[in-house]
Amino acid sequence: MNSEPTNSLLRWARRAGPPFVPALFGLLLSFLMVGPAFGTGALINLDLAVFGESSIPRAMWGLGPDLPRRVPMGVLFAAGSHVVGGELTGKLMIVCIIVFAFTGAHRLASLAVSSFDPDHRLDHLHRILIQGATATIWAAGPFLLTRIAVGFWPVAFTMAVLPWALNDLTDRGVPRRRIFLWSCLFAMGGFVGGFVGGAYLTVTMLRCSPGRSIASRLITVGVWILGQSIWIIPSVVVMTTSTERIAANSAPFATSIDGLGGLGRLFAGMGFWNEGFQLGLTQPMLASLVGFVLFGFAIVGTKKLPSLWIAPIVVTAGLSFFITIASATPALDTAFAHLTSTPIAASLRESQRYLFPFLLWIAIAAPIGAATVARRLPISIGGAVIALPVVLALILIAPSAWGLERQLLPAPIPSEWKEAKNLIDESPGPVLALPWFQYYTSDIAGDRLALSPLPNFLGGDVIAASDPRISDVRLQESADGRESVGASIAQAASEGRAVAEELQLIGVRWVALVHDVNWRKLAAALNSEPGLTAVVEGSALTLYEVDDWQGYVTGTDGISVPSHEVVAPWWDVDPSGPAIMHLPYQKGWLRGLNSTEKGQFGQILLTSGDGPVWFWPALPVMIIEFLWLLTVLIIGGSLLWKRAARLISA
Repeated sequence: MNSEPTNSLLRWARRAGPPFVPALFGLLLSFLMVGPAFGTGALINLDLAVFGESSIPRAMWGLGPDLPRRVPMGVLFAAGSHVVGGELTGKLMIVCIIVFAFTGAHRLASLAVSSFDPDHRLDHLHRILIQGATATIWAAGPFLLTRIAVGFWPVAFTMAVLPWALNDLTDRGVPRRRIFLWSCLFAMGGFVGGFVGGAYLTVTMLRCSPGRSIASRLITVGVWILGQSIWIIPSVVVMTTSTERIAANSAPFATSIDGLGGLGRLFAGMGFWNEGFQLGLTQPMLASLVGFVLFGFAIVGTKKLPSLWIAPIVVTAGLSFFITIASATPALDTAFAHLTSTPIAASLRESQRYLFPFLLWIAIAAPIGAATVARRLPISIGGAVIALPVVLALILIAPSAWGLERQLLPAPIPSEWKEAKNLIDESPGPVLALPWFQYYTSDIAGDRLALSPLPNFLGGDVIAASDPRISDVRLQESADGRESVGASIAQAASEGRAVAEELQLIGVRWVALVHDVNWRKLAAALNSEPGLTAVVEGSALTLYEVDDWQGYVTGTDGISVPSHEVVAPWWDVDPSGPAIMHLPYQKGWLRGLNSTEKGQFGQILLTSGDGPVWFWPALPVMIIEFLWLLTVLIIGGSLLWKRAARLISA
């Protein structure tokens, strides 16, 4: 049963009106921030990789070797890239995130103001200032803009959705079908969306609620988890069937907190572990002062928020803040590093990305707190105090205007890159990506540090380094057993030694060398290799073809076995004796109904026989994903039909 505060919020929400005007301001704000990104070219910056074409992530079928970080958002990008192109899809996604985050936060502020000022004693201008402050702090603060700039799509997407869902997530009387639909939307943000949205819902369900049993509350939380199955099931399959993975823990990604001033900057939405990518004020003391002022206002304003919100917002903000500082707090950091070295908690390792529920509390409560303080001051001063949060928000974002401090400048893709991709698409085969670094300073990215762009640009089967080189321990964050041989090939080539034999061991057909880092030494060795032919040469990339490539499947006698991929988890392979299939091994690959084994270099060992080579866990994964989509369409369609019927009858 809905409480009276819930009914009040619903009435205020109806009075809030259509979000057209806030959306227009959000659109103008997004253009002011990221306008240069709409020039011709890709967006490449740390983990941001927006290219012309995107394929559906293999992890959607439970296939590795990479962790399913792009599930299921990668499906949206793949669909968009085939309609309007990948570059435009990514850039429009950035604008939509800012607009929806701004509009949703503005609507939350309207509800908060209605609760704070039910008698409409505030001037209309003061209401606008409060709403504008909340929306600007949330949608254009250093935290969200930094996540957009470095390509942390799950965080940015979740921040765009959260303000719209908060009212339902804090209401114990909302029908479960709405909770399910919100969960499905949050699931687009993967673990981040499911964890953060689930935290608000769990706190709400834990509150005392007359008339609702514990079983009923557990069912509601279970409905939320069910909506997350679109990424949970593929993730479980990848992690339980893959081998060879050695991932980093939280230690190299510790939140940047340097004393009391660092704490103030954290309150302002800063503290990204790689400070070179942190957007916002470059004057540390001023940024810290802004953070402390907003934090102080938020403390004052918390008790003036709608009573329905206070517990979920404050408790989740506290959890958010604790996770954020755990990686950088003495005594806590060691325990947190151990925790994040486990598969279950590995997604928490970059702990500062979970700061945004804390920032949502500040964004909503700080402007209300300023208005509360202003009521105790003379009118001449009170107006300035109410305006202070929005002024501070504008000060924070000023350095990021027009290109996010040049981190979102388009990078024209050289013609040889496109030529190489066309050749590989026409004649698929395993690609070895060089230089052998997961991250390096990229020329086409304007000399910015970036994730090796070839795997995302080329798509398909690319063998690339997955060691971020952020610790003294050798890491391999991909579950591709061929990676160790790839590292050996790169080392041999850099020393001028022959590499043809090792290329054949892992079935490489193409070697793509980007002209960055130590590429000249690599090029000299590859050019002198008798088994390689340079088929594409340019100033930015050279593509080599292995002359005697035998195909994806070769018998143990070295003879090629004809094969072709039907769909990602299904290959048509001719009958043969024992053979090696040059794909990364996972438990679950079958030849017909016969199991396979792991080869010496991480490939799939096929037994003698016939029948297709297929990954059987993909079948239940696809069935679950189909049922998930069908349920979303049925429940969502039902709600839309009822709403349309009410509008028609009215």
